[in-house]
Amino acid sequence: MTLVADYVPRRLREWGIERVYGHRGDGINGLLGAFDRAKGEPEFIRTRHEESDPERAGIAAEGVRQKLTEYAERLPGRHA
Repeated sequence: MTLVADYVPRRLREWGIERVYGHRGDGINGLLGAFDRAKGEPEFIRTRHEESDPERAGIAAEGVRQKLTEYAERLPGRHA
């Protein structure tokens, strides 16, 4: 049986989201179950405190930005 919460990870996958950072709590237990049923696509990364969620996501995004910058610098016609 598909639950409403199961649509959230499905839509995030469609949008290309690979990771979600969050803090466990009573209000989102249904959503956490949906992420478990999604078998890590997207991956739900549990943090220890809600204040560290944006920090961890920002660190991950910085790594992606750096890789994209390095790739763009190697493109033909790129003038430094």
